[in-house]
This record gives sequence, structure tokens and C-alpha cells, in this order.
Amino acid sequence: MATSLTCIVQLLEGWSNVPLQDQLRAERLLAEAIEYDPTRAMAYHALGMLRRSQARLPDARAALNRAVELDPNDAGAVHQLGLASLYEGEPDAAIQHIERSIRLSPYDPQRASMFYGLGRCHMVLGDRRTALTCFNETLAAKALGCSRAARWQSRVGG
Repeated sequence: MATSLTCIVQLLEGWSNVPLQDQLRAERLLAEAIEYDPTRAMAYHALGMLRRSQARLPDARAALNRAVELDPNDAGAVHQLGLASLYEGEPDAAIQHIERSIRLSPYDPQRASMFYGLGRCHMVLGDRRTALTCFNETLAAKALGCSRAARWQSRVGG
């Protein structure tokens, strides 16, 4: 049996053009990773994302809650938990999670996605003004990411 981390790396490197096959492989590798090390938050985070992609939202939330229990500072898992909450029709809970993910990692590469999810929550609640502010933050975060990438590209001669 491979190590927990080896299973997760195999999962990330092994996507094909057959989504159902990928999901079955992901299921197997994540089960192995969790069996090998049931305290590895990253495995539950990945499982939660897989379950969300399968529209198995209660299972996604359970896995993501476990990831956050194991690593309360995993901004990505907290963000994903917020998205799963939103898709389950709980925008208030989603806002709490997504705002927390932003506080945990204010310069996160997924910052634009975090603000976009937050804006969607506020739209569902009918708060268009706050949603617009979040969507503006989304655009600003994307622009910042693009300018950072452009600066890095100019440094490396791209």
C-alpha cells in the first residue's frame, strides 16, 4: 500500500479524458489515503471536492467538515465548505465559511474565487449591493493576480 500523500499525488497527476473513470480512480485513491492516514486533512478536503463535483452535497459537507476539524487553518477546505453550504441552500452558513477562508488566507491564489462565491451568497440573499462589492473584489483579485503573473513573466523573460 502506498503512503497517504502518494495516493493524493497520484490522484492529482492522473486525470484522463474519461470523467467517470477519473471519479472511480479518485474514490479508490482517496479511500486508500484515508485508510493509511485518517488524520490527513488534505485527503478529506479532496474527498469533499470530489463529492461536491458529484452533487453529493451532504457527503461533501461531511468530508469538508472533517478536513476543517483536522486542520482548522486550511483556507481551501473552509472555502469549499462554504460553497457546499451555498449549493445546499444555506447561504448564511456559506458566508460565514467563505469570510473565514478569506481571513485565514488574505493573499490566497483563490482569493478571486472566494469573493465570487461570497458574492453569489449575497445574491441569493437578495443583497445586491454587497454582492456587487464582492464581485468588484473578484475582479480586483483577478487583476492583481494577472499583474503579479505579468511581473513574474517579465522577470523570467517570458
